[in-house]
Amino acid sequence: MAETVVIVGAAGGTGVKCVEQALEAGYRVKAGRREAVLPDSLKHLQEDSKEDFTGRLEPVVADVRDVDTLRAAFAGAKYVIFAAAASMRRGEKSANDAAAVDRDGIINTARAALDCDVSKVVFVSSACITSPDSGIYRMVGAMYPADIMQMKLAGYEGVLELYREANKPNCTYTFVRPGGLTDNAPVGLPNLRVSTGDEIGGEISRADVADICVHALTSDAASGKTFECYRVGSEAKFQSMGVMTTMLFFATGYRWVPMEEKDFKPSFDNWDALFESI
Repeated sequence: MAETVVIVGAAGGTGVKCVEQALEAGYRVKAGRREAVLPDSLKHLQEDSKEDFTGRLEPVVADVRDVDTLRAAFAGAKYVIFAAAASMRRGEKSANDAAAVDRDGIINTARAALDCDVSKVVFVSSACITSPDSGIYRMVGAMYPADIMQMKLAGYEGVLELYREANKPNCTYTFVRPGGLTDNAPVGLPNLRVSTGDEIGGEISRADVADICVHALTSDAASGKTFECYRVGSEAKFQSMGVMTTMLFFATGYRWVPMEEKDFKPSFDNWDALFESI
């Protein structure tokens, strides 16, 4: 019988890709959101998909503001992917959503997963949240409301504390921290790189992030780790970029900021090698 994975934030751009990738990988998928109906962005999986996902795709209530709904959604699931996030576009969501989703919501997800003995949760966060002096962090802080970077950092720290306190060896996590997200076609391995320390980042498609998340679910090498991810050719060092440099970096398609050869991370042609390099 297929293992079950719950995708929290299944209606969002990255969440949709996680649902698609998990189904393609053979999982039974619970698509979690604030109401138990499939969003329009996922209905194509039932209507025009070449694959038969009947019986393997179930919409469930998984509201990150309500830990009881998370516990109910996680019951019997082996894995969870947290892909929820407050919007960074002005006016789309209230300023309180960053605290409710990126801080409290991610902590609620970890708490419910630990209560339900979920084997692994892969949390999608953001690059640069631990680099407050970098141009990217300051640009986001200046352009978007609700202290979203601070909320993401508080959520990250809260999750790590919960796992330390729980001390459950059979329950683990992975934090995936993408840089600039796009809706471009995936580039796949070996055209993806990872790094740690929140020093290097770049552009990556949501589909590639989803691919990383689904493969991290079953990788022991990814367990208990936090890493940034980006496509080859888009990387730059955060700490060397001021606000104006950062704006130009984004405006020119992640292509023009030079890095020394010694700073580039290796590429890999298989997932185990990628995760073991972290």
